[in-house]
Amino acid sequence: RLDRAWALAVSYRCRGLIDSARGSAGAFAQYERALAAHERAPQHPFDRARTLLALGTAQRRARQKRDAHTTLEEALKTFEQLGTPRPAHQTVVLAKAPRRARHRTLTAARVHNHRAYRHATIKRAARATHRRARG
Repeated sequence: RLDRAWALAVSYRCRGLIDSARGSAGAFAQYERALAAHERAPQHPFDRARTLLALGTAQRRARQKRDAHTTLEEALKTFEQLGTPRPAHQTVVLAKAPRRARHRTLTAARVHNHRAYRHATIKRAARATHRRARG
C-alpha cells in the first residue's frame, strides 16, 4: 500500500523549497501543510526533520529569528536522536552561528570541496601522463 501521507508531506516540502527559492510568501503555507502531513506519517522522522530544517532556513531568511531558532532546535534534536551527523551539523551551523561565522563556515566547506576536486583532477592527469609515458 502506498504511504500517501508521507508522499504528500515530501511533495509539500518540495513545493515549499521551490517557493522559497522564488521568494514567494506561499512557502510557509507549503511547509505547514508538509508538517501537518508528517503528523499523519510519524514513521518517517528523518523527512519531518528535513522539513523543519527547510522551514527554519526560510524563517531565518525572512528574519523571523525566534521562530527559526525554535524550528531549527527541533530539527537538530530529531537529527541527533536518529544519529545523522551531516544534517545535524548543518542545522547547528544555521541555528547557533552568527551570520558572519555561518558564511565563513559554508565558504570554508566550498573551498575544501574545490581543493579536493582540483587535487583529484591533477592526480588523474598525472596518472594518464604516466601511463602514456610507459605505454
